[in-house]
Amino acid sequence: MMSDASRIAAIPVYIVAAGSVSAWGHGREAVADGLRAGVSRLVREDFGPAGQFHVGRSGVERRDDEDRTRTLLRAAFGQLAPTVEKLRAVPQDRRAATGASSKGAFEWLSRHPDGGGLPMADLTPDAPCRWLARDWPSAGPVTARVAACSTALHNLFAAADYVSQGIVDTALTGSTDASLVQLYLASFLRLGALSRDGCFPYDARHAGFAAGEGAAVFILANEKTIEGEDLDPLARIVAWRTSADSWHTTSLRSDGRQVTLLVERLLADAGLQPSDIDLVSTHGTGTAQGDSAEAEALRSIFADRTPPVFSVKGAVGHLMGASGGIEVAACIECLSHGIVPATAGFETLAHDCQRISVHRRSLRRPVRRILKWTLGFGGHLSACILERP
Repeated sequence: MMSDASRIAAIPVYIVAAGSVSAWGHGREAVADGLRAGVSRLVREDFGPAGQFHVGRSGVERRDDEDRTRTLLRAAFGQLAPTVEKLRAVPQDRRAATGASSKGAFEWLSRHPDGGGLPMADLTPDAPCRWLARDWPSAGPVTARVAACSTALHNLFAAADYVSQGIVDTALTGSTDASLVQLYLASFLRLGALSRDGCFPYDARHAGFAAGEGAAVFILANEKTIEGEDLDPLARIVAWRTSADSWHTTSLRSDGRQVTLLVERLLADAGLQPSDIDLVSTHGTGTAQGDSAEAEALRSIFADRTPPVFSVKGAVGHLMGASGGIEVAACIECLSHGIVPATAGFETLAHDCQRISVHRRSLRRPVRRILKWTLGFGGHLSACILERP
């Protein structure tokens, strides 16, 4: 069973600012440099009784007075200050804010099981949208969509909906996740999804994902606002679509059929053919089952003309609810600088991932359109097409 929702912008929607923190570092330049390098930034850490794991640590200084999701989001949002200042004249009721984490203040509660004196509103997965709405600030729509590892894209699409429908002129959207916690890692290890020794998407060595932490934030705007405030758009969101299926709580169908249908409908929404896509940013977790299903979907969508495919998770780890955010940040740099990225750690295609194009080294090549998808536990699927403006 499958249900879906789609949007193609009635009013064109552009990303005009991007900020992020991850194992690549802080900001757009760090993301671009990480993509060009194409190497893993994972480090081995000890998590007590749970043992040692390779993880993607952001380098953001730890604070003892707040959950790490808020610290990470604050670091990413701070990078948007120049654009926020330019948009000061936009009335607050013409601004929206969307955002969430996938699980709330898990890191804080692991240190303070009694709540540690923080208000309940700061502990829930929807807390980031309130932080963003206040700091932005927004008196327009404020929305939080929690959708497991698809959280970031669901919130990006909510923001795009508000702009494309003319409800607001500009919107701030963000996602954040801090999953480098002993109990969390141990639970995924028990589930059989986590690797202790790195992450190798689509590679013959793929045996699970590596966890990472980070945050990503974006400002969206319509053309009128871009022209009025003299902004330089980074990317246009051509079309977006979400889908839900009931196949399994934690896995995809082995034939990738839900992903195939999602992308076929998305392309139809945008009036595009598979050949119009220059690059695909996949979910690419490095689990054998997930990689195989995505490879099957890629073959079904593109036949024998699969464009270059990349996953950032071998480089920075799986950021869970923020994973789609750092991946959109990567897509923006690919469009801006003409980067066809390597997938860090990739050497040889796994047997069940044949006939897809994954690179060992990053290339310089013009990129006009990117297909981006994320796939969350519980059947939360999301995909969009990003275009160089």
